[in-house]
Amino acid sequence: MTTDLEGRSFNIADARKYLGGISQPQLYKLFKSGRIQSYKIGNRRYVAQSQLDKFRDEQVEVAEW
Repeated sequence: MTTDLEGRSFNIADARKYLGGISQPQLYKLFKSGRIQSYKIGNRRYVAQSQLDKFRDEQVEVAEW
């Protein structure tokens, strides 16, 4: 499996805001399902902006149908 974790990263609070204010449980469901990849440094979890952009773009494609 390849990952795309280059570039800017967000902590959980900022990732939620970036996705329009989704709830923390919803974001963790997306991690668990593999729809968004994240990584941990120590006790903190981060998400690459590229992962958030990819997820958002997929949602736009679904909405256009």
